[in-house]
Amino acid sequence: MKILLDPGHGGRDPGAIGVPLSNLASETGAGERIKEKDVTLAVALSAAVALRELGYTVLLTREADVEVPLHARTGLALAQQVDAYISIHANAGGGTGCEVWYQEGNEPSRAFAAALAQGVSDLNLVPNRGLKAGSAATRTNWYTFSRLAHDALLELAFLDHEADALRLHQEPERFAQGIVNAVRTHLPPPASTQTSWELEKQQLIAQRDAMLAQIQRELMSDRTDLAYAIRIANGATNPKDLGGMSRAERLRELNTKWAGKI
Repeated sequence: MKILLDPGHGGRDPGAIGVPLSNLASETGAGERIKEKDVTLAVALSAAVALRELGYTVLLTREADVEVPLHARTGLALAQQVDAYISIHANAGGGTGCEVWYQEGNEPSRAFAAALAQGVSDLNLVPNRGLKAGSAATRTNWYTFSRLAHDALLELAFLDHEADALRLHQEPERFAQGIVNAVRTHLPPPASTQTSWELEKQQLIAQRDAMLAQIQRELMSDRTDLAYAIRIANGATNPKDLGGMSRAERLRELNTKWAGKI
């Protein structure tokens, strides 16, 4: 399963510029303004890591602050014949929340857009503004639809709305998780990949549990030794108080076990 993530803008093109964030003041005292190109890249990179861990093949139109021509973005989707193409943007112009655009008349595109909208809204990050139909005829395809079945343009939130902009700046990984959840639900990874990943996860959990159990056993043993040492220091001589050993036997055992360790 091959996914293309397209973080919008980059390089000389900053995209939308956010409102000054009063609680993120810079050294000059002016509030920081968030750039669309930065938040889209942060979200895309985070989503790429998580999707790859689930077994997806993930491509990105850019992985740094560079300018990528619009035709090159959709061209990569077509050349690679990806299974899904997600153009990631941030909104502006008055409003709040997440909205997702799909290809008008393309039901798979609309269904995928709905999954993305649900994936983000389920995390209660910003309001869900629903779906928007895009087309060349109305000049609302934004040069981003690649004519593949699963295309969508995701507008994460509004940079000119302070609460939205702050969320995007502080929690890009949560917006990314919304994308990951949507892809995993709508386009599950191959069963073989999923099984392999689950098996590896179970093995790691078993190794962790075994390690924790060993540490617990060692701690309990050390606590028992400490209890015997305290009893001996307080003058205990009865074998019942020393685990069935005489005072001399228990001393020899403790000296042997802890020699050179303390």
